[in-house]
Amino acid sequence: MVTAKVARNTSGTAAKERKKSAAGKRSARPIHKLRIQHVSLASVARVCTIFYTGLVAAGLVATIVAWGVLGSMGFITKANHLIDQLVGSTNYQLGLTQVLVIQLGVGIAWVVVMTVLTYLAAAIYNLASEMGNGISIGVVDDSK
Repeated sequence: MVTAKVARNTSGTAAKERKKSAAGKRSARPIHKLRIQHVSLASVARVCTIFYTGLVAAGLVATIVAWGVLGSMGFITKANHLIDQLVGSTNYQLGLTQVLVIQLGVGIAWVVVMTVLTYLAAAIYNLASEMGNGISIGVVDDSK
């Protein structure tokens, strides 16, 4: 019984030593320091325009899916009936096309506004990085 305890302690110690040596190997890798001092405003404008347009497209697809689900549950018909009662009109119909057109118009305006704001943020970063030497990033090469 005593030898079993010793064997467990030995294997536990060996495992700790392996962990320490593995941790030592990880920290031995060279860290390359990079500094982002300037951001290309044209590339920022291109990337953020594509990103925000993708978000609007995803919102349009989500609206189509939600409209289908709500329509199958009968919610759209009930909402149209409620709007008829509130407005006092008997021929009002809220349709998917109307919703998508409004959402697309708001989405286009949102893409323009957010692209301009992101562009301004990148320009402010460029001005600030001239004074403060940018952002330093440490990069470790894991390919070895």
